Amino acid sequence: MTSSIDAYRSVDVSTAPRRALVQRALDAAITALTDAESALAAGRPFDEPLRKAQTIVGGLMTALDFKAGDLAERLLRLYLFAMDRIHNTSMDRVDRGLSDARRVLVSLRDAWSAMPADETPEPPSGARLRMRG
Repeated sequence: MTSSIDAYRSVDVSTAPRRALVQRALDAAITALTDAESALAAGRPFDEPLRKAQTIVGGLMTALDFKAGDLAERLLRLYLFAMDRIHNTSMDRVDRGLSDARRVLVSLRDAWSAMPADETPEPPSGARLRMRG
């Protein structure tokens, strides 16, 4: 059963428009941060959702096309802001701004959602955004 699900996800990711992939990645990171915040507040382990958020944001950073200009630099700064909050929380074992990181990612997701389809940036050649369920 798992191999069928993995195969479906692989086809879905390889054929989905870039906008949908970025929105899904941002949604997954936002959910992971929300889960980490809840676990931290309840005194439960929060490392797994933090790692997931860190992996997703890192993937988004890797997918940036710096040949595209100023937009990539701005996105990088926002992703680095989120990564800093995630890293500091992980290291200090107390919340160091996860809600701030989540708000940045929500704003980015909302901006992608509001962008007209014909203005969606094209991915750089050969770039792939990988998502795992």
